[in-house]
Amino acid sequence: MKKETLEVTRGSGNVFRDLGRKNADVEQFKAILAAEIIKVLDRDGLSVRAAHEANRVAHRLGSLECEFHVRTS
Repeated sequence: MKKETLEVTRGSGNVFRDLGRKNADVEQFKAILAAEIIKVLDRDGLSVRAAHEANRVAHRLGSLECEFHVRTS
């Protein structure tokens, strides 16, 4: 099998910045926040709807989660 040499480029730690996105820091923050919220919901076995019913705060999480999955897929 032929060996191929690959070039490695170190990223900035913010994929949105590396992709040249205008609001890279905001997008990175939203992605991290959504991931953390999803972790808590998974840990507690809650759906977004159940979390909203419990505290009336998570009503926007559904759109954040969808946006996160769409943008990172």
